[in-house]
Amino acid sequence: MGKTFEGSTKKHEILIVEDSHTHSEKLRNLLEDHGFIVSAVENGKQAVEFLKKRKPSVIVSDIVMAEMDGWQLCQYVKKRVSLRDIPFIALTPFSDPIDVIQGLKSGADHFVAKPYDDDVLISRIKHILINLDIRQNPLSAKATDVYFGGQKHRLTFDHHQTLDLLLSTYETAVQKNRELEAALARLKDAEELLSRQVVELHNIAIHDSLTGLLNRRGFFILVEQQMKLASRMKGKTYLFYIDVDGMKWINDTLGHEEGDQALVATGKFLMENSRKSDIVARIGGDEFVLVAIDALEESQQLIIDRMLRNLEKFNSKMTRGYKLSLSIGVAMYDADKPCSIDDLLARADRLMYVHKNKKKSQSKQN
Repeated sequence: MGKTFEGSTKKHEILIVEDSHTHSEKLRNLLEDHGFIVSAVENGKQAVEFLKKRKPSVIVSDIVMAEMDGWQLCQYVKKRVSLRDIPFIALTPFSDPIDVIQGLKSGADHFVAKPYDDDVLISRIKHILINLDIRQNPLSAKATDVYFGGQKHRLTFDHHQTLDLLLSTYETAVQKNRELEAALARLKDAEELLSRQVVELHNIAIHDSLTGLLNRRGFFILVEQQMKLASRMKGKTYLFYIDVDGMKWINDTLGHEEGDQALVATGKFLMENSRKSDIVARIGGDEFVLVAIDALEESQQLIIDRMLRNLEKFNSKMTRGYKLSLSIGVAMYDADKPCSIDDLLARADRLMYVHKNKKKSQSKQN
């Protein structure tokens, strides 16, 4: 059941003049859903033939049509005594102020901007039909000359047309403003979403997906900045190169999933045993780095010894069939003798292997 028009008990017929079949059917369905009788033609010429036989309550016409456009059809209607009282709604893109002049010259009563809002169009039609009952006595037409858009125009119109066109033009402007505000709100939401996605993508690009630590790229980006700061502060900076022992055995014996868990546990341990100012990263398969910025007077060996003691406590809380074992090499960055990060990594890497081989030798002796 369609909605019944509440302004009058009379059944009102609406004539649609639209050369797009898709748009015409959409409009027909909308109007019929609101209780109107609907007829449709494809252009101004067909509308003229229709009007010779029937007189609709309202004409809703597209402006841009190949055969007799909307303005020409409106002029035809308003020049005929038997038809001029039919309200004429011009569906127009309303992209140029000259549309107002064209509407006045042709005698159009109302504008509705395309693409139109369904509720706005229905509201405008109901407004028109209510006013038809109110306005019984037509006012005399008047003529005036106006200069607009670089041209002089002579306009003949009555007060009702002027008022209706003014109101519909204002209503159209208000609707366009609302649409613009809605579009700006959507744009703001899209920008905020894009900003969050950029941050997320940046985080993905510089973080290791398994451990959540910085990856190799993130490590180099951050440590370069911190090394510049260390050079200015003249403080001690240590780079610890850390390798997880026995990863091949864990993967081959317990499976790669358990191997992943061992790497996650290593990352957790390093984060728990570092300061907020330290940089912790996973730069390879089972290789991690910890950069201690401004380590004060604490020696690198003291830091290593404390780390290994804390590792024993960490292992005591684990329920896995193995204990985490770490080989550690450390290199100190000397601000008075600056070097590249790659050189610092290479030095620490070599010392890490010294530590690893020393543990292997001790294991064989035992």
